[in-house]
Amino acid sequence: MPPTNSLGSLAVERFTPAGDRFPVHSHDEFVISVNSASIIREKVRLDRDSSEVGHDAITIYNPGQVQSSTAVTSDGSAWACFSVYLEPEVAGSLVGQQIVEVEDPVVEDAGLAKALRSAYLSLDQRLAHETTAWVIAETLHRARQRKPVERPVGLTPYAWHLQPRIREGRRRLRSGQAVSVIASDLGFADQAHFHRHFRAAYAETPRQFRSRAGCVDFVQD
Repeated sequence: MPPTNSLGSLAVERFTPAGDRFPVHSHDEFVISVNSASIIREKVRLDRDSSEVGHDAITIYNPGQVQSSTAVTSDGSAWACFSVYLEPEVAGSLVGQQIVEVEDPVVEDAGLAKALRSAYLSLDQRLAHETTAWVIAETLHRARQRKPVERPVGLTPYAWHLQPRIREGRRRLRSGQAVSVIASDLGFADQAHFHRHFRAAYAETPRQFRSRAGCVDFVQD
């Protein structure tokens, strides 16, 4: 289960993806991520574009952007990454302007990456919040912005349609709705079918997510 630090209006999560990979998925929020220091490289795919990043880079994913990735670590240990989830209005408030879409998904800056990792590991919640907010604002300022454009995402119609259903399932889990009801309402063949797709997208089971979300105030839900 990925541990979470709740930092006021921000939530930072630590993930250890199974098999050192994240399958295709998307989020409703801006996602700002940094890898653990042991990473050699991560191959990130966003829509039809791809890039390779190391531990000195911060990646930014736009709301609804289709993402997947694989990683290799320096010593063969499990890949770990830290992610911050921001509603668009929260991201905008941090930089003092409306953010429509970030164009450059990678900001190479060893100092910013180290600061974000340190903020997550900090035992001082006030300092962690201030550092995280500063890193996010600086990263968003560095990423070029553009108006949203239509673009191919490299998914089959089924896979594209699956993404909002899984996100809706996550929102309903947060509200306490039964997994069996969610699976039926959202058109999954059965509870196991929903369970499999949810775990592939978020690296945890629906039960783990609901247990964790029940005691943490997530900005993304």
